[in-house]
Amino acid sequence: MVKQVLGFERFGYLKFFVSEGAVGLIEEYVDSFFTLFYPAEADLWIEHLGPPGALETWLRNNHTAPLAPYITEEGKDTHFKIMHGHYKSALMWYRALVGNINVDDEIQAQLDSKLYQPVLMLTSQPSRLNIPGAAAGMMKQFRQNLTVREVDAKGHWIQLEARDEVNEVLLSFFRENIGRLAGLLQNKIFCS
Repeated sequence: MVKQVLGFERFGYLKFFVSEGAVGLIEEYVDSFFTLFYPAEADLWIEHLGPPGALETWLRNNHTAPLAPYITEEGKDTHFKIMHGHYKSALMWYRALVGNINVDDEIQAQLDSKLYQPVLMLTSQPSRLNIPGAAAGMMKQFRQNLTVREVDAKGHWIQLEARDEVNEVLLSFFRENIGRLAGLLQNKIFCS
């Protein structure tokens, strides 16, 4: 379906992330992995992350790409210190997603799929990876009070690429909605 709409595969990396050899390859080619996940050119994902098998090929060939300008040497070093030996844990989220392991808990909890509290959705600028309005359109069915803001970023990691703008938008949203959020908390709308 995604390929029919966008003209390219977008989620092929999921199959690799849940495979048995993923952790070993990522740890063996960690620099290659890092440059693909924080690239200077976000469109690199179209060819090397989205198609099934592309990420594994990228790693096995030990490809690298220029890093995004928001990645500092200090940030890179910190990432490696935190993630060293922990990629298996990080990939478990994808196993849960692909394996749908939470479905029984979600059914049992009888959660309302609608979001009644104020919701802020931040998006990057329109691009081949971010079709204008697509994500917000999907969110509309689940929200009652949705605010969508586009920030001056081109990639996936908008909180890194446009950190000051993201922080300003968050602060503004919290200030505008503090009364409604407090009321929802008082009425226990957030949790049962």
